[in-house]
Amino acid sequence: MLRSRPVVLTEVSYKNVISRIAPSVVSVNVEASNTENRIADTKKDYNKQAEIYNQYRTTIPGNFFAYIFDFPPAQYIGLDEDVEVPPLNLDVAGGGTDSAGEG
Repeated sequence: MLRSRPVVLTEVSYKNVISRIAPSVVSVNVEASNTENRIADTKKDYNKQAEIYNQYRTTIPGNFFAYIFDFPPAQYIGLDEDVEVPPLNLDVAGGGTDSAGEG
């Protein structure tokens, strides 16, 4: 006969699964943060080079070449762009709240 044991085993198994998944979730969060930092650093490097290029276009002799070959000014990226990033909800414990913390 089956007793209430399977419920207890299911609960223990769930906790076991959560304990195995939690480090992976932390790892994903760390990787996402590192990727965002690399993107921000690359944007800063690009904007520095765009500034150097634009300064060269406005000084002699660069302005002659820019005029003759019709070089356009470099556009800066990430300065006036408002990018909406969707929230990432990785709540593996099932707290019952949505990404905004409302429940």
